[in-house]
This record gives sequence, structure tokens and C-alpha cells, in this order.
Amino acid sequence: MDHRSKIQEQYDAAKKDLFVGLLLFLVFAAIFIGSFSIKTLPANGNITARFFPILISCIGMGLSLALAATNGYKMRSLKKELDAAGTDETAETPKRKSYRWGMVCISIVLMGVYIFLISILGFVVSSALYLFAQILILEQNRTLKRILMIAAISIAIPLLIYFPFRYIFYLIFPVGIFGF
Repeated sequence: MDHRSKIQEQYDAAKKDLFVGLLLFLVFAAIFIGSFSIKTLPANGNITARFFPILISCIGMGLSLALAATNGYKMRSLKKELDAAGTDETAETPKRKSYRWGMVCISIVLMGVYIFLISILGFVVSSALYLFAQILILEQNRTLKRILMIAAISIAIPLLIYFPFRYIFYLIFPVGIFGF
């Protein structure tokens, strides 16, 4: 691989990271806007259930803008290097990496099913089911021991989220048919 191909590969990676930074900014901006519609119970003190989503979204927006800005600057300097290197007709174009688009599509469908089921089954049950399915999709080594560990993690994480946020920060979660 020659020098120009390496620069082109770095340029393409910076371009993708710039896109990801801008996309993440939009996601965090949507979370920020959506956090103002969170229903809260009367809380003792100034911290309500809205505080952490607002805090996390502000931090996320700042970091995603930093990611976009640094990669935009990197692209500009790499573009200058590419122009200085000139065109080399004999250089072969780098091969595109194959991505696991099937996993991505299944993950998107799973998120849609999760959003649909959260109001029916409640936060804890639907989150446990979603985490279990999502981790199984991403897990390559599916032994019985790993599957049991995934099941334990999938149950523990929603419970560890539910109790402090419900009883300390007074956040109202969708309860569903099971009452929690």
C-alpha cells in the first residue's frame, strides 16, 4: 500500500467519524428536547428525574461536536496531503470493508419491538428481554455458560436501573401488565 492510499484510507475514516459525530449530536439533541417531557413526582431538592437526561445529553452534544470538529479539521489537513501527493493512476483503490448489515438491521427491528413492548410489558421485563436478545445477536461465542451469564446480566441491569431511578430520583417508568 503506497503513501497516497494510506492517506486516502485515513481521509475516509475521518469522513465516517465526522458523519457519526453529527449523527450523535442530533441524537443527543433529540434526547435533550425529549427530556423536558419526562413526568416526575414531587422531589425533595432541586434534582428531578429530568436532571440526568439533560446532563447526559449536554455532555453528549459537546463530545459529539468535538468529534465532528476534530475529524473535520483532520479531513481538511488530509485533503491538503492528498492534493500534494497528486494522482497516481497505478495505485489500486483500497477495498471496502464488509460490515455485518444483517446484525444492524436486526438490531434496528429489535429496538422497534422494544419500544412497542415497553408500554405493554413495562420497563423491567421489556428491557430484560431486549438486552438478552441484543447481546445474543452480538455474541459470537454462544456456550451454555455464556448464555446463562447473558441472562443474568439482562435481568440485573434493568433492575439496577429501575430501583434507584424510581425510588431515589422519583422517575416514573412504564409499568405494563406486571406492575413494575
